Amino acid sequence: MLVVDAHMHVWEHLDGIVFGTMRTSKSRYGKVTYTGADAKSDIARWMPPSFADSAAPAEMFLGYMEWAGVDKAVLLQGPVYGSQNAYYADLRQRYPDKFIFSYAFVDPRDPQRAIKDLEVAVKVYHLNGVKFEPPHTPFWLDDPAVIPLWDKIAELGIVAAVDLGWHPERTYHMQNDRFEKIVARYPGTPFVLLHLGGSDLGNLEQQYPFPALQRTLGLRKYPNLYFEIGGLVSVCEHDEYPYTRVQEIVRAAWEAVGADRLFWGSDWPYAEQMCTYPQNVNVIRKFCDFLPEADKQKILGGTAMAFYGKRGQEK
Repeated sequence: MLVVDAHMHVWEHLDGIVFGTMRTSKSRYGKVTYTGADAKSDIARWMPPSFADSAAPAEMFLGYMEWAGVDKAVLLQGPVYGSQNAYYADLRQRYPDKFIFSYAFVDPRDPQRAIKDLEVAVKVYHLNGVKFEPPHTPFWLDDPAVIPLWDKIAELGIVAAVDLGWHPERTYHMQNDRFEKIVARYPGTPFVLLHLGGSDLGNLEQQYPFPALQRTLGLRKYPNLYFEIGGLVSVCEHDEYPYTRVQEIVRAAWEAVGADRLFWGSDWPYAEQMCTYPQNVNVIRKFCDFLPEADKQKILGGTAMAFYGKRGQEK
């Protein structure tokens, strides 16, 4: 069975931004330092203590892939890590059989600069998509000032992935209506909704079939939108392997969307705090018994390979 991890992160250096105001830098033993504009700092855990220098290089992840029987992966960026555009371009050159697609990072809070940075990422570094995460680079997805950036994405013909965040009570999180406007406005642009849009899945009052998730899955009416079930163990940390709640979420998504627009991702290395990498894969590979074998193969790798494989070769 081909397995593709469609949601993972590696970094060469760490200099990102959290919630728009705090900078990130490596600490030790799986922890990261957050430093605010007032120079006050805080420590957050991103990884288990075994990550002694709080680094996550590609070569370490390749070892995890071999351990868990994962064949290929998609390089996904995020504001919290800082730009890895040059690093990801290098990784695609060095490990073309392992990393099949790489997303760029640009900061949408300065749309004109983001347009220039995106052109460099695509035309110089040959990255094939861009990811936005409004909770950490605070902006409204449908802000008129950002429309020229969306126009540029459409012009370049690349994939746009969006992380809507996990906390509906916070500003800039869960912009479902605004996201729908953008997906509808650009029918020729392929979109990926990461983490199933958050959909208040960390709220234990949400039970199968998860009403908030069902509202998100209503976006399936747009054929240019794909759904990713990455990192679900992170919002089910009260549970234990094999994560009954994760399986129920997967079932709800599969019943609504089917397997041809749904793919798995681990959210490595953050998810290592909740379970081992093989367990992350095996929640679907060895469990989720409601899935026909053919659909299980699609969700674990076939759909991601069909979506990302050819696009990752475009320059």
